[in-house]
Amino acid sequence: MIITMLYNINIANPNYLYGFIILPILIILYLFYIKYKNKAFEKFGDTYVIISLYPDYSKQRQLIKFTIICLSIILIITAMIDPLVGTKLGTTKYKGADIMIALDVSKSMLAEDIKPNRLERAKQALSKFTDELEGYKIGLVVFAGRAYPKLPLTPDMAAAKNMIESADVDQLPTQGTAIGEAIEICIRSLSPSKSKDKAIILISDGENHEDDAISAAKLASEENIKIFTLGIGSLQGAPIPIYEKGIRKDFKKDLQGNTVITKLNEELLERIAVTADGMYVRANNINESLHTVIKEIKKIQGKEYEAKWFSEYEDKYQYPLAIAIILLIIETLIPTKKGIIEKLNIFSEDKKL
Repeated sequence: MIITMLYNINIANPNYLYGFIILPILIILYLFYIKYKNKAFEKFGDTYVIISLYPDYSKQRQLIKFTIICLSIILIITAMIDPLVGTKLGTTKYKGADIMIALDVSKSMLAEDIKPNRLERAKQALSKFTDELEGYKIGLVVFAGRAYPKLPLTPDMAAAKNMIESADVDQLPTQGTAIGEAIEICIRSLSPSKSKDKAIILISDGENHEDDAISAAKLASEENIKIFTLGIGSLQGAPIPIYEKGIRKDFKKDLQGNTVITKLNEELLERIAVTADGMYVRANNINESLHTVIKEIKKIQGKEYEAKWFSEYEDKYQYPLAIAIILLIIETLIPTKKGIIEKLNIFSEDKKL
């Protein structure tokens, strides 16, 4: 039941997950504050005696207010993430070949050696690619300095197209090219599948700066998952444009002030494909390259399965946001000092049973 519920939930803005880092920071600061306050009391004498001289002081009340603030922050970040809950369940038959697409959305994919740029051209080709794979299940992972699952395996090609079209370099805050992590997430996404026929399509310029992509490819091979790599870009390379509000202002430069040229790294992409029993194709014409990959993938299709999937999702950010607002209102209504509430023994620390 719990697994089904989790599968039913997706998130629209995964980059806001970093917001949860603020919670342990707040807790540590609060603990330091309490420690500092206790030491301040100790300077004047016995802590219990000092506190008894301040009848309005309430440790319990401060802890309750702090807890409410923390819960509110969790709910606000959850609202910013924008949880999407599946509302319409569909059933379809698919041929058993499950495909995870790993799409590079690092800044180097903005290079214009392939028009209009590497990323937009890849997205256009992938959109057409989905039309040829009716009856298959497709998932999507996007990666730059880190990798994130953007779409779980689904036979819903309309959903796949929407997620592919929405992929953008500004979605991921950490820049770089973590190909190995992207492959590992694809493997984890494919592992629960009943299908024995699984493949990963990796689209990148191959400029890996973050991890060991070959080790990840070996892991895919051990799981009988083929990796097809598409190299997008030119061997001569191109500068990386910098945009502000949609207008190109400059090109990326290194620490010495020289313009950075991003080049296609065919060697790495070829090694990944060979290691995982797949195929490398240079995407001079990405439509033809994807068509070549499709032919190979169709050779590994297996028996027919029936799958249930959510075809429609609804935004649910308003619920955690509403609860957060209510909690913050409650927090402001709780006075810092003791008062009539203590007289009613609701928050009394010395209440006898």
